[in-house]
Amino acid sequence: MPPEDDYEVGYKKPPKGTQFLKGRSGNPKGRPKGTLNLATTLEAALSERVVILENGQKRTITKLDAIVKQVVNKAAGGDLRAMKEVVGLMGSLLKVEEEGVDPVLGKADSEVAQHFFQRLRRQALAGVLAQGAQSNAGTNSNEAIDVAS
Repeated sequence: MPPEDDYEVGYKKPPKGTQFLKGRSGNPKGRPKGTLNLATTLEAALSERVVILENGQKRTITKLDAIVKQVVNKAAGGDLRAMKEVVGLMGSLLKVEEEGVDPVLGKADSEVAQHFFQRLRRQALAGVLAQGAQSNAGTNSNEAIDVAS
């Protein structure tokens, strides 16, 4: 294809013969349809249900709930690493809540994180209320969680 007289080849101006054709992608295969991003995959994995043994009774909860219960129970039992994680999570919760958008994550991931942290907060509050009701009734509030998948 002979070059046109009025078209100058140079920086950000490739020769006409090597430019992409109209209607044709430069990456024809691209990302396969239905491929999930990390946030979606993580949320799906954490929302899977597992059976736990709590106070001698079997219950079905999400993996996220089981993780939170285990970390908080370890922290309450004196595990310094677990305490550090719980305090760090609470600090992150407050920071993301105040700022709205985490600069490291970006807007979309911040929304997922905020949803996650709001869910954690609701679950923690429900656990505290339930634990308070147990202690008022005079029952043992220590929980043993056995997670079986």
